[in-house]
Amino acid sequence: MVSAGQVAAFAVALVFIVVKLAGAGYLIWLRIRAVRQRRGVASVFAAAPVPYRQRRVMLEGFVVGVANPKAVILFAAVLPQFVNRRAGHVPVQMLLLSLVSFAIALVSDSAWGLLASTVRTWFACSPRRLQLVSLGGGLAMIAPASTALPRARGLTAKQPSRRSKAYRKPGLVSQPMRCPAP
Repeated sequence: MVSAGQVAAFAVALVFIVVKLAGAGYLIWLRIRAVRQRRGVASVFAAAPVPYRQRRVMLEGFVVGVANPKAVILFAAVLPQFVNRRAGHVPVQMLLLSLVSFAIALVSDSAWGLLASTVRTWFACSPRRLQLVSLGGGLAMIAPASTALPRARGLTAKQPSRRSKAYRKPGLVSQPMRCPAP
């Protein structure tokens, strides 16, 4: 007799497979559309950018930074390991470590922003470059999504044969016996 737990586990597994297949199919559809419309990427760069006030950009950046859970995890899990409790002034030490982390992030993120701006300008100068980037990005996203399809059904691209090295487990291979020297 089949228990209710087994039926529920099967139903959950089936729903997971359906969601995984639907997600992979959606990613493939998005990427095929991106590859087909790669010539339209140049029109995005040709349009005049919407002007933003510097204050709004700074506020959006601040909100993104504060809402980022990685920063909270970093400060809560990693920084306390570097605090010397015997030296005292633990809050001051934590504040100092946080300020150092903030300064490093500011320099690093600013450098990446300037690099991204330079690369964007370089790509925007040539419609051919934009088409190649769009094509490459589309193809790069189709490959992982298409490999998810066979795995979602429990199949793999190629099952190893019993004679292949990939099938053998390291502990099961017979080794010659080594006897200690007398």
